[in-house]
Amino acid sequence: MLKTAVLKKTADASSDRSMDWRTSFADLLSPSGRWDISERVVDDLPIVIIDDALKQPEALRDFALGLDYGILQHAREYRNYPGERAIVSIEPKALRTRILKAYPFHKQSRLNPALEFRREAAIFTRILPSALKALHPRQKAPHLDIGTMLVGLLHLTPPGDEPGATGFYRHKQTGLAFMPNCPDEDLARCCTDLGYSPYDAHGYMAFRKHLIYDQLGSYAHQLQGTGIDRSNDVWELVHTIPGRFNRLVVFPANLFHSPVFFTGSHNRPRLTMNMNFDPI
Repeated sequence: MLKTAVLKKTADASSDRSMDWRTSFADLLSPSGRWDISERVVDDLPIVIIDDALKQPEALRDFALGLDYGILQHAREYRNYPGERAIVSIEPKALRTRILKAYPFHKQSRLNPALEFRREAAIFTRILPSALKALHPRQKAPHLDIGTMLVGLLHLTPPGDEPGATGFYRHKQTGLAFMPNCPDEDLARCCTDLGYSPYDAHGYMAFRKHLIYDQLGSYAHQLQGTGIDRSNDVWELVHTIPGRFNRLVVFPANLFHSPVFFTGSHNRPRLTMNMNFDPI
């Protein structure tokens, strides 16, 4: 009986320590009360820029710098993402709730604000300057985050280091800056004109890949990192949102976008926390 009581007490203490750790980590993800919000627009879709996003950004940055980014290295695990990731299985719930309240759904007509979203772990990402020279050309192109509706990107690169930026683009041949999950009539016609079936999942995916990769060879070799920092023959650079410590950028996932991070004199990584808002 005594042994059972001791074991129960030990288990309870362990549970309390686990809860304390989770509570402490959740505190690091708490939004500040002084959000400084500005917007950019691509077509009718807002890109929301929130400065002073967190209460304790320095503490979260130190936590993120201490994570092991070398564990998740399985082939194609993150497709063509040019960096590394570390995942902490705690949801930044308060921050996600605040983001959804702040995003101006009423200013656009393509995203449904009534949807419910899956719970998401905290995902930290790192792009090392030393890795930029070895990137595959596909890792330099704009992309879409298929399957999610909104993306939240929190910059944690320490002040004084090079944080990079996020670029948003328009495909010049088609005029597209946003690719909906289901094509409208005009987009279906464009898809058909290029020889793809717009209402077949594989055909529509192939069409998206065609837009992103078809003329990649005409510009990728000129880029000394990831992302396009100026317009070229294939892509118009619509907006560049500079990274800044404790800046949160929230945008529709199906906008053509890319991290913009080049080789240079800096030797520190681009450090971010990413949030996906995936509809249930």
